Amino acid sequence: MSNHKNGSKEFLYVIRHMRWMRVDDPLTKRIKGEYIIRADHDPSPSEICDLLGLNFDPRKDDLDVQRHDPDALPVLPPKHK
Repeated sequence: MSNHKNGSKEFLYVIRHMRWMRVDDPLTKRIKGEYIIRADHDPSPSEICDLLGLNFDPRKDDLDVQRHDPDALPVLPPKHK
């Protein structure tokens, strides 16, 4: 992950914490948690773990982090009553 600075612009980050587990014989990736955070820079794995209180083991776990621009997300129109 980079240390890209976005200035005052905040982005949404979708984070998946995954752990490799042995199920029968093959190794299988299991999702332990999915989170959304806001930040004005690309967070490091240690920042993510500290913020979310993750029990992260780099030997067994992966963090998948995707950055999204909230201004580019589709928005549902207001519901009329």
